[in-house]
Amino acid sequence: MKHFEFEYGAGTMGADLPDSTDVFIPGVTVPDPPCIPEEQLEAAYRESLRHPIGMPPLSELAFPGAKVVFVIPDRVKGGEQPTSHRKLAVKYILEELYAKGVRKEDILFIISNGLHPRSTAADAKAIFGEELYNAFWPAGQIISHDSEDADHMVDLGVTGRGDPVWMNRYVYECDLPILIGHVQGNPYGGYSGGYKHF
Repeated sequence: MKHFEFEYGAGTMGADLPDSTDVFIPGVTVPDPPCIPEEQLEAAYRESLRHPIGMPPLSELAFPGAKVVFVIPDRVKGGEQPTSHRKLAVKYILEELYAKGVRKEDILFIISNGLHPRSTAADAKAIFGEELYNAFWPAGQIISHDSEDADHMVDLGVTGRGDPVWMNRYVYECDLPILIGHVQGNPYGGYSGGYKHF
């Protein structure tokens, strides 16, 4: 038997598995693809914001008085390091929005937890980092999506198959929704933020 420790919650959980178990270690069994060096991240983000794929840049979409809603994956998806995609993307997007006259008080962050537990203050601090957390949490501008609260939802009718379609009211009513996530496969199944964001 082989003993393994698996990431579980904020710690690990052990399991004894047969010697014949195939072991896949991310970054070891299959090497990680090349990444952008940390000192080049800011330039890469700014370039992406100036030239997004298939849509106008934020500098053309944002305007003074615009209501902006960010949709961010919950803590289950990781990304708590200072250079995480969500922390850097939000930082540079906020700069673009402010430059176009969007007011801080017109920005809302929704943690797209799906049916995971609602995020706590500690979760939000881990997700956003100290600076963003302190700027937006005390003002009630970081919330968790709550699909079980009808006041947070808008009924959009049914699909051709008769499936009901509900959408987050804040996203539905805003001028500019911004979804932060990635398209890399989730080791736990699915995609980070993918179906929950949609």
